[in-house]
Amino acid sequence: MRKDLIQKIKAAQEMLDHHEQMRKAYFFTPPSIADMRRRYERKHTISESFEYDGHTYEYLSHCHCSCRNVYFKDNFLFDDKKTTCTKIKNVLKKMEAELALLGA
Repeated sequence: MRKDLIQKIKAAQEMLDHHEQMRKAYFFTPPSIADMRRRYERKHTISESFEYDGHTYEYLSHCHCSCRNVYFKDNFLFDDKKTTCTKIKNVLKKMEAELALLGA
């Protein structure tokens, strides 16, 4: 149970870190070579999910690079309904508190 909780915490933290890193992507300078732009897109287009307390939390992100700009769009889903990153932050705090009670 403890190991499973740690994996869920890592997944939630990765979702939030990726969101924070890429939310101002429009101002990023894309790679100059087309092949590198496609690699950059694949690297930053991700899908993560985890279940906690009977609910499913999901993060979907899509990155696209033109020659001049980096476009990024992401969504947080709570039980297949669109939500904000605040929901993930709150459940992350709850999971960390639970882990502390388990004696990690």
